[in-house]
Amino acid sequence: MRGMADLPAPATARQTPGEVRAYASELLRLTSRLDPDDGWYALFATHDPDGLSDCLAGREIPPWDVVASLLQDVTQQYGHAVADQAESRLRSLHQAAVAAYDAHVGGGTVLRDRLAAAVREREETAARVRELESATAGRAADAALGTDLTWARDYLTRVEARCAELTARVAVLDASEREAAHREVPVGGTQAPRKKRMRSGGSRFAGGVEDADVTGGAQPAPVVPPGDAEAAAPRGARFAGAVGGPAARPTGPGAQELADATARAAQAVTQLTQLRRADRGGEAHGLLSAAAGWSAVQLAVLVGELQQSGLGADAGTLLWEAATLPAAEFAAAVGALSALGRHEDGVRLLRQGVSRPLPQIAEAALILHRAGQVAEATELLAALIRSRTPAEAAQIAHAEPGVLVGTLLEAAGAVSPQHYRSVANAMRGTALPGVPEST
Repeated sequence: MRGMADLPAPATARQTPGEVRAYASELLRLTSRLDPDDGWYALFATHDPDGLSDCLAGREIPPWDVVASLLQDVTQQYGHAVADQAESRLRSLHQAAVAAYDAHVGGGTVLRDRLAAAVREREETAARVRELESATAGRAADAALGTDLTWARDYLTRVEARCAELTARVAVLDASEREAAHREVPVGGTQAPRKKRMRSGGSRFAGGVEDADVTGGAQPAPVVPPGDAEAAAPRGARFAGAVGGPAARPTGPGAQELADATARAAQAVTQLTQLRRADRGGEAHGLLSAAAGWSAVQLAVLVGELQQSGLGADAGTLLWEAATLPAAEFAAAVGALSALGRHEDGVRLLRQGVSRPLPQIAEAALILHRAGQVAEATELLAALIRSRTPAEAAQIAHAEPGVLVGTLLEAAGAVSPQHYRSVANAMRGTALPGVPEST
């Protein structure tokens, strides 16, 4: 299967970390119990035998979506109880292996290269999905096209999950590097001045810092307590009614606002087209990064204009940048996409948003829920459940149990019965109220 392997072994590495070997051994033990001619295991062995071999030997770490698929085989062949036990062991070993691997010599550089490749693959796959959707919409039912579309959508979900996983890992490395640099003191005894300021939004930093002014040291981004999210969230056209009760759900922009957004988007598309033709990719990315800070309606309109103009990859980059916006702006962008009928783009944005820290995910879910966008809040939490551990999902619920316990369980059930049980068990272990008794 294309892209199964996560990272190639760093050229400077002389020995595989022990945590990676332990994880590979557990994965090998799991696959030894599976039927090699059936299920996802057979598919992986057929389409990517080298990648599968490297993962089982500990030379590479498989993305978690691959492991989750193998656990589906376990469920089919041995039942839910065995699969739940296997998932619990593999989750903890996976986290330890990833941490050890990413901290290994050369891991950071290779990890960033892998993320860049995954983002490109995501955009190519999204373009393929749109192409197949257009083909199937214009003709009578075609079994072969329908199958291709199903597989393309499945792979898009996988590669989006990999982008989120890799982004979270890069964010951890970046935080470690910033902390290490902050601790370094020159011989003179004063801290060296690290001369630029970094915004909290970019893809690399994923909400890690609000502003880093080296003369004053990195300051953590302020996190609004979930209970105060509604009162503290910004208002106005930019946020498109993303806070408040169900009545605040956006019903769509006004005619003048939409006309202004369309005009601004058309101008941006013209500029991007010129920059792409001149092979000035850096400036094009800078324009998209700045556009992520536009009003929610303007951002949503620009996404559509880019796609209609054949700049689908740029639309994907814009959504990727928007996924790192502060929680209120992120939720507003989701709401604007929904109000303009761009449901699939909203889903993509939600799935990419799970790379942010857990408190910000909780805040975004609560803002969406209070705006009456329960389906969007559930989709965000479902993406979280696919890419994080059950224990991390349970942490989210502590922000406001009365809302998030039920929403998390609904999201987990939408992913799979196995995920529902795992998340429910994790929440019971932290004594959260409102979790149904185990059956």
